[in-house]
Amino acid sequence: MSGHKITKRDVKTQLTLAFRFVVSIMAFYTLFWLIISNIDLTPLKSATATAANVLLNAFGVPTALAFTGEPSITVGLVTAQITNLCAGDLEIALLTAIILSTWDRSWRRRFIGVIGGLITILILNPLRIFIVLATGYYSSWQWAD
Repeated sequence: MSGHKITKRDVKTQLTLAFRFVVSIMAFYTLFWLIISNIDLTPLKSATATAANVLLNAFGVPTALAFTGEPSITVGLVTAQITNLCAGDLEIALLTAIILSTWDRSWRRRFIGVIGGLITILILNPLRIFIVLATGYYSSWQWAD
C-alpha cells in the first residue's frame, strides 16, 4: 500500500466529481437526443443498410436491398428493416455525451475522442447488422423465431 490515508475530504471530492460526470452525461445526452429526434435519419439508415448489404454480398450472401419506406435488406425469406433503432444515432449520442463529460480532458482531446467514436460506430454498426444476417443465413435461421 502507498500509505496514503483516504480522508472524508477525498471522498467528498470524488463523489462531487462523479456526480458532475453523471449529471453532465445526462444533460449532454438529453441535448443530443432532442437534436436527433428532429433530424431525418434516412441518410444514416440508408448508408448503414448499404454498407451491411455490401458486406453480405462480399461474403456470398444473396440479398435484395430496397428503399421503400425504411431501408430493408432481404436475405432469403427474411427481411430486415433498418429503422431508427438500427441507425446508430442513439449510440453516437450516448458515446458523445460520455466523452464530452470527461472534464479532466482538454476540449481538443474530447473532440478527437468524439470523432474517433463516431467513426468506430459508423463502422461497427453495419458490421453488427451484417453479422446477424450472415449468421442467420448460414445457420438456416435456426436461432430465429
